[in-house]
Amino acid sequence: MMQWHVRAELSADGDLKFDGAMPDGTPVDLLVAAVAGCFSKSCQMVQEARGEPRTKVIAEVTGTKGEGSPNRVGHVRIAWSLPDLDSDKAARIARDGKRICTVTNAMSCDFEVIEL
Repeated sequence: MMQWHVRAELSADGDLKFDGAMPDGTPVDLLVAAVAGCFSKSCQMVQEARGEPRTKVIAEVTGTKGEGSPNRVGHVRIAWSLPDLDSDKAARIARDGKRICTVTNAMSCDFEVIEL
């Protein structure tokens, strides 16, 4: 089974760093990185919309190739952490961050969003 994996870490100051296939990856590596980056930024946008200070966001994203035709990413797993927040608040932010994430909303595959 073919998979792509990228980890994004977004600081409270907005500094976004990637580990994984960046910057020399395949187009699918870059797509998975876009999911990680957009999800992280979306979580901070949720915090700002609620009048809360931005905190660090970590997103480990794994894309798995779909079976059969057409060739596509069939499943994306977003494992997230907002280490500076309590678990309940972090879960609400992650849920709403996924809901407003432009990249994930543009994809037609199954998503799994879990806490790291």
